[in-house]
Amino acid sequence: MGGNAFAEAIRIPSKDILNILKKKIFEIMIECNVELYGCPPEFSDKNDFGDLDILFMSNSKVQIDDVHRKMLTKFNCSKYTKLSNGLTFLTEDNYQIDVSHKTTTVDYWNYYRYHSYNYFHHLLGIGLKYTQLSISDNGLNLYIKCDYCEVPKKLKRVNICRDFKTIYKFLQLPVDMLEGADYTKEQIHKVFLDCKWTDMPVILKKNRKNKKVIKATEELKELVQYYPNTKINKDTFDYFSCIVDYFFVHELVEKHQKMIDDFTHIQMLKEEANKKLNGNILIKWYPELDKKRYILGDMMRTFRKGHEDYYKYICETDIEQIKIEMDIIKLSICL
Repeated sequence: MGGNAFAEAIRIPSKDILNILKKKIFEIMIECNVELYGCPPEFSDKNDFGDLDILFMSNSKVQIDDVHRKMLTKFNCSKYTKLSNGLTFLTEDNYQIDVSHKTTTVDYWNYYRYHSYNYFHHLLGIGLKYTQLSISDNGLNLYIKCDYCEVPKKLKRVNICRDFKTIYKFLQLPVDMLEGADYTKEQIHKVFLDCKWTDMPVILKKNRKNKKVIKATEELKELVQYYPNTKINKDTFDYFSCIVDYFFVHELVEKHQKMIDDFTHIQMLKEEANKKLNGNILIKWYPELDKKRYILGDMMRTFRKGHEDYYKYICETDIEQIKIEMDIIKLSICL
């Protein structure tokens, strides 16, 4: 949470204090017989910290509750908040500790690796955005574009890989970052700028009108300052085909593309139908009901119920036939 969960929270001022907190937490993990636990690494020249992130794996509610209870006791917790997947609390010195748990080994390592060098993955998210990719603790996602209308995220987002080592190899990033190797902030900047999937000129151009991204995002501001000192020569390439071919997700992409096409077709039918039949048209047909619009509403609802595929029927039926049906409905309602 970046140390923002509680107004009283203060930054952890040094690595020494951070390591003391870690030691106490790891003692609790051992005491509670937790087999898999850790703290995702940060860049090595970071001197103070907004909070301490702890992750462990357990599918036992009893064990999870035991870990939480012993942490609150050991740190003389002054304030805490229960979350769906963990716990956030303040120590007696007002340091914030965020504790998350995962129920499977795969989910544990995905979460751990995504939150390793969290600063870097935040930058990577900005850099990948313009190549239709996104990265999260669920892995690498490919977004299928739709120029006609806004499409629900579940349709346009295709999860193409959950294994972070495979993802890093594909993006040509140093895999040792996932193993906790020490990287300074400057080294992380260089890794980001060297990645062929992150094109700074494109990012800066795309963000030129988006002040919220380029000015409000501190990480990107730092990178913009760093960028002029770094020369980058990258060849343009067909990234969409490259992604689909590498992960061999042709059928999955085609499946999502079909769902998007079906959704778009329905949206087009809705737009055409709403232009053909709407409240204003009903008022023109029946001006005597202008002040009794509840009747018009009843007429419309009755008409809809009479046609299972309402939008398709409206688009394919002559307006004269629709008017005849509306006249009949009006008579039945107004009698």
